[in-house]
Amino acid sequence: MKIIVAGLPKTGTTSLSTALNQLGFKVYDFFEHYHVHRDQWMKVFNEGASNEDFRSMYEDVDAVADVPPCYYWEEIYKAFPDSKVILTLRDDEESWFRSYLRQSDKWETSIVSFLRLTSQAARDFRSFTDCTDFAVFAQYKQRWLDCILRRSKILNSLNYKISYRSHNSHVIASVPSDKLLVFKVKQGWKPLCDFLGVEIPTNAFPHKNVGGSEVQDFIDHDPLFKTIKTQTMITVSLLVISFAFVMYFVFDLIS
Repeated sequence: MKIIVAGLPKTGTTSLSTALNQLGFKVYDFFEHYHVHRDQWMKVFNEGASNEDFRSMYEDVDAVADVPPCYYWEEIYKAFPDSKVILTLRDDEESWFRSYLRQSDKWETSIVSFLRLTSQAARDFRSFTDCTDFAVFAQYKQRWLDCILRRSKILNSLNYKISYRSHNSHVIASVPSDKLLVFKVKQGWKPLCDFLGVEIPTNAFPHKNVGGSEVQDFIDHDPLFKTIKTQTMITVSLLVISFAFVMYFVFDLIS
């Protein structure tokens, strides 16, 4: 482990992860945490974890970003004390919350959310994101009806902004200055490459997950969504067959 990205979601972490990949680092972002270490993270949420647990999870990875590690950055830092920490920030907490809420709404009103009714994989995924959200922000995401009706925004805004503020202040106060980079992705390659001691690439700095585009990327490309669709097709087929059998016996009884 060389780099811990301690910035909260929607602070440019996906762009930074892509940049680190381009620089040759092996990066685990949100979907790697889910696909590779879901069981270990659920254990962390429910039982806690030791330094050795985090070492075994990430000893072969160069960098971690996004949730859940950004919240557990300090424990991961203790497990890998030679690593550097990058705190990604937005210009202000209001723009951060608007971006976070927009992405949350996209997830909650997407087909992935509705397919929890027909897919165990979708329910497992939601359980993971619920546990993550509660760990980081001490509250669960809004349900789909709240998102559609735009309920609970004031409460969410207050709680989320306090969490954002407290998290960033704690990182800045806790990490030695020579091991910490406070970074906004609009700064581009130079401060990042100077901090890591690597050459500056000639290509433009990546700009990813704009407007919560990761939701559609997940639907289009992630193998988990293929599993969700397959399970849904099986569930619907079984329901249709069961309904046909019931109707057959009903008509048989009344005829």
